[in-house]
Amino acid sequence: MGYTFHKKIIGAAVANGYAFAMCKLPQKQLIKTYIAFDKPTVQPVNIGSERCFVFSPFNQADEAFVLTPSLYYEDEKLLTTDQTDQRQFGFLHQTSALSNQQLYYPSTQKNSEINEQHYINLVNQAVEAINKKEFRKLVAARCIHKKINSNFDIIKYFFNLCEEYANAFVYVYSSPQTGTWIGATPEKLVTVENSTLQTVALAGTLTKNATESWSKKEREEQTHVEDFIANVFSKIGISDYKKGKVQTVAAGNLRHLSSNFSWQETEEEIHKNFSEFLKELNPTPAVCGLPKQEAALFLQEHEGFERRFYSGFAGVVDKTATHLFVNLRCMELMKTETILYAGAGITSDSIAEKEWQETERKMQTLEDLL
Repeated sequence: MGYTFHKKIIGAAVANGYAFAMCKLPQKQLIKTYIAFDKPTVQPVNIGSERCFVFSPFNQADEAFVLTPSLYYEDEKLLTTDQTDQRQFGFLHQTSALSNQQLYYPSTQKNSEINEQHYINLVNQAVEAINKKEFRKLVAARCIHKKINSNFDIIKYFFNLCEEYANAFVYVYSSPQTGTWIGATPEKLVTVENSTLQTVALAGTLTKNATESWSKKEREEQTHVEDFIANVFSKIGISDYKKGKVQTVAAGNLRHLSSNFSWQETEEEIHKNFSEFLKELNPTPAVCGLPKQEAALFLQEHEGFERRFYSGFAGVVDKTATHLFVNLRCMELMKTETILYAGAGITSDSIAEKEWQETERKMQTLEDLL
């Protein structure tokens, strides 16, 4: 799948201080690589636009860092070059070893690592607020720090994720504004292709080999997300969407409840409604809670760490299709360690110790391959 080739071109990008992204769409093998000579800019996601990679922090509605590539590759084939920029000639003839020390890292490297007792207290606070009818659902998240070897190879790790998680959106993204992130997320936020807009309600978590059935708590979580998405369509005046049946889907070593929503219309009509749809949809109850804005404020006050780009979104846009994914099963890379992020959906039936264990299982998605 071109490990040596990609290590070379990403090495050259890092040596020059260029922002870059690599990704693989679910159930695809094609590797898309974006290298930008200029810094990404923050702007609303504009579907049907020129090719770009987008990366958005938690709770930013429809805005994202937009990386417009000066060089774009599909596997090892160069498809786009900026012929007006002299930098591309020098880059294409450059060989440079990839150095982790030259990758972009956030200016504030540390994030607060929540211990088990803090997280249990957080979950119990959330359950109490739900029982008081202040919320219908909350998602309690946390992060942990893990040491990595000095010879950690981010490109090899990316290809390992691609092989291990065929059904995930796998990406690595590095820019001066965001630092360096890598992930394998199972959750579609929204896609637009062939005059069809699609999104998905995803909730509940069981291990791959679990023998127990879905509980009332997990089915309740799924219903909350479905109701929220139906309300998003209603808010922007769309009634002719279709909803699929609830199914169990695999995501690495875990399983989730999932149901698809689709809306088929003219490209012009979808483009006209897309921005408002994304603003209403993001963040979904699967990563935040209900009601949305009140839940986001509760989490900001009580979680005790910065979500940063965890549970935001990442994806690709071009003139023919848009694929955006919730940034789950992700980690933030540091010089000597990495920060892993995970969350669990909280309802009135939640048991704090079990929610802690769920976040442990979710972090294993990436941790096992370290």
